[in-house]
Amino acid sequence: MRSDAARSGSAVAPQIRLPEMIPRERPLVLSASPEAGQNASGKNPLVVRLAAGALLCLMGALMVSSAWNDTITMDEAPHIGAGYAYLRKSDFRLNPEHPPLMKDLGALPLLFLNLSVDWNHPSWTQDPYGQWDFGLLLLYRSGQDPDMVTRLTKAPMILFTLLLGWVLFRWTQKRFGGAAALLALGFFVFSPTFLAHGRLVATDVGAAAGFFVGVVAFLHFLQNPGPRNVLLAGLAMGFALLTKFSTVALLPLALLMAAFWATLHEATPADPFFRFRRRAGGCFVAVRPPAFRNAFLRLLPQTAGVFAIAFLLVYVVYAHHMLRYPLERQRQDTAFVLSSNDASPATRRAISWMVEQTPLRPWAGYLLGLVATLERSERGNNPFFWGRVRTSGSALYFPFVYLAKEPLAFHLLTLLAMGFALLRLRRPAAPAAAPRPSRRQWAQAHFTECSFLLVIAFYWALALRSNLNIGVRHLLPVFPFLYVLVAKEIAQIRLWRFKASGARGAVFLLLGGLLAWQAASVVRTHPSYLAYFNELVGGPDGGWRYVTDSNVDWGQDLKRLAAFVRERNLPEIQLHYFGSADPAYYLKEKYRGLSSCTETLHGWVAVSAMIYPGPPWKPECDYRQRLPLSKLVAKIGYSIFVFHLE
Repeated sequence: MRSDAARSGSAVAPQIRLPEMIPRERPLVLSASPEAGQNASGKNPLVVRLAAGALLCLMGALMVSSAWNDTITMDEAPHIGAGYAYLRKSDFRLNPEHPPLMKDLGALPLLFLNLSVDWNHPSWTQDPYGQWDFGLLLLYRSGQDPDMVTRLTKAPMILFTLLLGWVLFRWTQKRFGGAAALLALGFFVFSPTFLAHGRLVATDVGAAAGFFVGVVAFLHFLQNPGPRNVLLAGLAMGFALLTKFSTVALLPLALLMAAFWATLHEATPADPFFRFRRRAGGCFVAVRPPAFRNAFLRLLPQTAGVFAIAFLLVYVVYAHHMLRYPLERQRQDTAFVLSSNDASPATRRAISWMVEQTPLRPWAGYLLGLVATLERSERGNNPFFWGRVRTSGSALYFPFVYLAKEPLAFHLLTLLAMGFALLRLRRPAAPAAAPRPSRRQWAQAHFTECSFLLVIAFYWALALRSNLNIGVRHLLPVFPFLYVLVAKEIAQIRLWRFKASGARGAVFLLLGGLLAWQAASVVRTHPSYLAYFNELVGGPDGGWRYVTDSNVDWGQDLKRLAAFVRERNLPEIQLHYFGSADPAYYLKEKYRGLSSCTETLHGWVAVSAMIYPGPPWKPECDYRQRLPLSKLVAKIGYSIFVFHLE
C-alpha cells in the first residue's frame, strides 16, 4: 500500500513554496523536514491504524475499569448539576466560572433518564452560588442511584478523550509519519494525567483538546489563508474558547504565530530577521524590515476573520444557554460574583451594563466567567507544597508537579529527544553536495515544530505566573505538543548513522526499555491514576508529602473506603473527608463525621490525604501529630488514610 504522501501525489519530501504574492530575489523552494518524507505514514498504514486502535481500546478499558468504583470528585458535582440544568432548562445560573461545553457533554446521557429533581429547591431558586447544593441534590437527594448517574456522565468524557487521542494520532501520522504517530499516541495512552482526568466531568482535558485543535487549525490557515481555512480555524478556536477560560491564551498566541509566519515567509532570503538602526546618542535599536510589516498586515484581515468566527460561535452557544435565564436572576448572579471580585470598576460597570442590553447578555455571561477566572488565578490559593501550606503560589510549583507527576521514563525520553535534535542541528542529514540551509530556511521547513515550541513556552510562562497552584491538570494543554515533538525526534533515531557496531541495537534496546518502563509504571497504579507519582518522590505512596489537592485526593475513594469497612466488619469509623460525595450514603450508620480537628479520636479513624497534613483553608488542622503514620493501617486508593487507635 502506498503512503499518504504518495497517494496525495507529492514527492518523497513534500514541498513548501512561498506564497506567490511574496517578492523575492531568487526562487526558493524548501523541502519540509527531510525526515518526514522518509518516515511517511509507513509501508502499511492499515497496520499502523490498527495498532493505534488497539492502543485506544486499551486506554478506554483502563479508564472505564478505574472509574467504575470511583465516587464523584470534588468539581464534578457542580459540573454535572449545571450541565443537566443547561440542557433541561436553557438557564445559565449555575457554575458561570466555566464555559458550558464540557458540562453539556457530561450531562448529555442524563436526558435519556427520567430523573426526579426539585426545581423549587433553594439551591435553584434562591442561592446565587447554589451549584454545589444543586449537584448534591441531583445525585443524592432525589431518589436516583448516584453510582449509575456518575458512570453515565463519565462515559461521554471517556469517549471524548479517546477521540482526542485519535485526532492526535492522525494529525501526527499525516505530518510526521506512522512511527512518530504511534509513539505520540503511546505517550498519550500511558499518561497518568490523561488517564485520571479523561474520565472526569471537568474542563481540563477539554482545554487540552481545544489548544491542540485550535493551534493546528490555525497553522493550517497560515499555510493557506483561504476562506475555507479561515472558517475551520475560527470554528476550532471557538470550540477551544467554549471548553475552558484558560484557552483565551490562544488569541495572543495566534497573533504571535502569525507574526512568526510573516517574519519567515515575506522577507527575501537575503533579508535578516531584524535590521539595526542607529539612534541619536549612538545606541542601536532593532527594527523589522518593511517586508515583515507588509506580510503581517496582509494576514491581519484573515486573522480577524478567524477571531470573528470564534467569537460568533461563543455568542451563539451562550445565547442558547441563556434562552430561559431570567434577567433579574442574571442581575443578581452578576452582582454576587462581582462583589467578591477585584476587577476594576470600569470592568464591573461594563459587565453590569451589558446585562441590561438584551443582545449583549450572552457576552455579559462569558465575560463574567472570564473575569472571575482571571481574578482567581491572580489571587490564587494557599497551596500545600513541599510539606507545608503556603500563603501564596510558588513559581516552582508547576515545574515540580510536572517532574513528579509524569512518568520518569518520559522525562528521560524527552532528554534523549532533545539530545538527538541538537546533534541533528549540528550535523543535518543532507547530501554532502547540498548547501547548508540558512536559519530562515531551516525555520521555514520546520515551522510546525517551531510553533509548537512557541506554544509550550508561552503557556509555561503563563503557568509560572499563576498563583492558582492546585494540580498538574492545569498543564494538560501543553502535553499533546510535547508528545508530538518528543515522538517525532525519537522516530528519527532510526535514520541516524551509527558508527560503532552494535550501537544502533543498543539505542533501540534502550528506547524500548524506556517505553516499556513508562507503560508498566503507569498501569501498576491502576485504578488510582489520579494519585500517580513517579519514582523521584517515592511513587504514589510518597507524593502526598509534597503536594495534595487534585494531584492526589479529589474525594474519589469514598466508595472504596466503604468496601474496606464492610470487609473488616468495623462497627464505626470517624471520618474527616474531602470531596463532594455523601459519606452517610456509602457508610450509612457506621459513619461518624469529624467536623473539627480538635475532636477526640478513638477506634477507627480515616482522614483524606488533602486534610491529613493540614488543609489549605485551615493549615493548623494538621493530623500528623495526632495520627502518626506508625498507627496507619491502610491507604484507600492512596487518598484516604485509615488509622486504628487503642
